[in-house]
Amino acid sequence: MDNRTGLVLIVNLLGVGGAEKHTIQLFNRLNSKKFRLGLVYLKKYEHLLKQVNFHQGEVWCAQFKNGWDRKGLKILTEWLNRFEPKIIVTINEYPLFYGILASRMMRRKPKIVEIFHTGSCGLIDALKLQMLYRWFFRAADNVIYVSDFQKRYWMQRGLKGKKNIRIYNGIDTNYFVDDFSGSDKINLRKYLNLGENDLVVGICAVMRPEKNHLKILSVQKKAKDKNINFKLIMIGDGPLRKKIENKIKRLNLENDVRIVGTVNDVKPYIAICDCVIMGSRIIENFSLAVLESMSMGKPVIAADIGGVKEQIDNLENGLIYKVNDSDSLIECIKKIQNENYRKMLGMNAIIKVRKYFDLSEMINQYEKLFEKIA
Repeated sequence: MDNRTGLVLIVNLLGVGGAEKHTIQLFNRLNSKKFRLGLVYLKKYEHLLKQVNFHQGEVWCAQFKNGWDRKGLKILTEWLNRFEPKIIVTINEYPLFYGILASRMMRRKPKIVEIFHTGSCGLIDALKLQMLYRWFFRAADNVIYVSDFQKRYWMQRGLKGKKNIRIYNGIDTNYFVDDFSGSDKINLRKYLNLGENDLVVGICAVMRPEKNHLKILSVQKKAKDKNINFKLIMIGDGPLRKKIENKIKRLNLENDVRIVGTVNDVKPYIAICDCVIMGSRIIENFSLAVLESMSMGKPVIAADIGGVKEQIDNLENGLIYKVNDSDSLIECIKKIQNENYRKMLGMNAIIKVRKYFDLSEMINQYEKLFEKIA
């Protein structure tokens, strides 16, 4: 007889994104001796599937279509009835919607835990969350937010469960270490046609409008006109790539920007950066990319959005600038030109991440919560 607690994680898809990476971290790291684990992704988008540890438990795609999918709901309910979880963990509002509906049709009613990653968002999405999904949040036994800022923001707007807590995102600080040799970094810089003494700034984000790549290009051009020069590495891909490439040409920045696209391992590219920019204008909540960069000793220049002030102490372990403020961002880049200051920020960033945002502590908090619920 299997006495482990049945627990299923339901995520929309396994595309590139912070919520998806966080879900895979949970599935891969939860104690499979305590929990009988399942991972369900609703739509067949599988870029991160290769990162899943299949030895942990069952992994299944429900093959949902876009929009309302009655057939998908029926198949999901049948799968859950067979698995018989005590706890269903949904990731964001779309899986919560279907998780709640499926649980109502199951033979044995599980507890519902929602992990909510969304920060502030556009007006239409915010209205959808508040008018439609709020009722599904209220049906959840627990809602987990990933920053204090986000918890306050959404609870004030009615998005709350029966119980509500915050558990910070965490990263594997033993993995995200800059352990590359000087020659490794020089060689990768040469491969990307970057000089040893160039100031290299990274952006590690999906190319979507909210990540603000286009604005950062404008800032780079403005800085260059003021003789503040740096090279930009864009790690990631997405629907905005063509517009980004066109703007690079229009601003004559072909020699100043490198697009490396989606890579299996971001570490070597972060390692050759002198700092990393997180320039989001909306939605960003508690960025894993920020934590990964900090863990590798790279100072992060971040827009003042979401829970960034819980990650970065301005002027101590990173720099924070006003959202969409070009001059504020350029001032941060001017500060970062000082190598000694960069190193000081980077060392303090490592200390902060290891103390507060280590993956093992995050997993420990989730396991304690799931054991309590079960």
